[in-house]
Amino acid sequence: MVCSSAIGAAQAPADTGRQVFVGRCAGCHGSDGNGGELGPGMTTRLPSRTDQELTTLVAQGLPAAGMPPFSSMSDSETADLIRYLRTLKPPNGSGPVRTSVMLAGGRALAGLVLNQSTDDLQLLGDDRKIHLLRKSGRQYRVVTSQADWPSYNGETNGSRYSALGQINKSTVGRLTPRWIFSLPNTSRLQVTPVVVEGVMYVTSANECYALDAGSGREVWHYQRARTKGLVGNAAGGVNRGVGVAGDRVFMVTDHAHLIALDRSTGALLWETEMADWHQNYNATGAPLWATGLTPEGRPINAPNMEPSLQGTRVCPSLDGASNWYSASLSATTGLYYVQTNDKCGIFTRTPMEWEAGKGFMGGSFRQAPDEPARRILRAIDIHTGKPVWELPQTGAVNSWGGTLSTAGGVVIFGEDSGALMAADAANGKPLWSFQTSQLWKASPMTYMFDHKQYVAVAAGSNIIAFGLSE
Repeated sequence: MVCSSAIGAAQAPADTGRQVFVGRCAGCHGSDGNGGELGPGMTTRLPSRTDQELTTLVAQGLPAAGMPPFSSMSDSETADLIRYLRTLKPPNGSGPVRTSVMLAGGRALAGLVLNQSTDDLQLLGDDRKIHLLRKSGRQYRVVTSQADWPSYNGETNGSRYSALGQINKSTVGRLTPRWIFSLPNTSRLQVTPVVVEGVMYVTSANECYALDAGSGREVWHYQRARTKGLVGNAAGGVNRGVGVAGDRVFMVTDHAHLIALDRSTGALLWETEMADWHQNYNATGAPLWATGLTPEGRPINAPNMEPSLQGTRVCPSLDGASNWYSASLSATTGLYYVQTNDKCGIFTRTPMEWEAGKGFMGGSFRQAPDEPARRILRAIDIHTGKPVWELPQTGAVNSWGGTLSTAGGVVIFGEDSGALMAADAANGKPLWSFQTSQLWKASPMTYMFDHKQYVAVAAGSNIIAFGLSE
């Protein structure tokens, strides 16, 4: 009897935790915690969260994401629930495992294995930070980035210029692919990768991947279901990237919410609605941080260019506007590099009233007939506004890639035929190209990892990182 009572007492917390889980969690997350109709699986994410983080999550919830707070739960119920959560296992026993490795110099590093190969290891340390490691004999050495690409347009000045010069006019011919990461079930990516402290962040609609920037190995992956019934660009799977500040990664969802993820684990920290998607709002842009706006906050319209019932000829066309293609201003040459589509379009106004939940364009667009189009990379003198040199390209004039300039004296861009190309920043002479056979929807960026410069770009559904051959 005493033995039986002792066993029953020992089982009570586990039973209580299971009962709390069944009553409050299983309906959304599934009876085994691996996902249900209304909520994502949690078993692969639990090991990366501390008991205190789980306690806060239970108490505060994530209301904007559909998880209510359970503030009425007692401390003992919460503790029992967390103990039960620790017993849940991912499918096939997958998920992070703990390890301890010896670093060069004799120091031990312990934490959760996020990914691993024969040559590298990605570890979430007990300090709650990501550690990127490379095999060195029987030990590991710590690697990271020496120069980041911290926002969509690079540094906060947004110039898409890099002071790196390891890849230059003399060495660019040795560029070769170093790694490729493919995003499954995605359309053509429009993201510019962001690199901070050795970790690369890339997105598609409602998904964010953290990658080891030196190897392309996945560190963590955040995903939520696409919004049903959505209209607009976001419905096609478009997302253009993240913003990073402190220990958080910011991105927009397809249904116009702004979310913050933990930079080390990918855990959702908070979420807020920017607009009601039922009113035909959606979101695709990469969050930027700005210093201010002009007093009016609007551009000055060119005269006689308003759409008309008969149709107005406008130059450039819809996809000829320079805003579509990320431009670059070089601190080395003082030139402004921009991809241009030399073609015109006909804009027609259509009388219509705005209706909630329906597309509202107010008109239509078509290419101007019988007019040849050209895709041209132009280097413009910012003092005179005149082109210093031009590089015409061969293609269908329907690509959307932008430019990158560096202190190495090169400008790198998505050429209209589908090649990633490098040209002499001073005169436009082609120096190197790599054919991807993809329609460009994204722009290149650069960073330095483990003292080696890389150039990365989204091509199709892939992230391709290039580096100099040895």
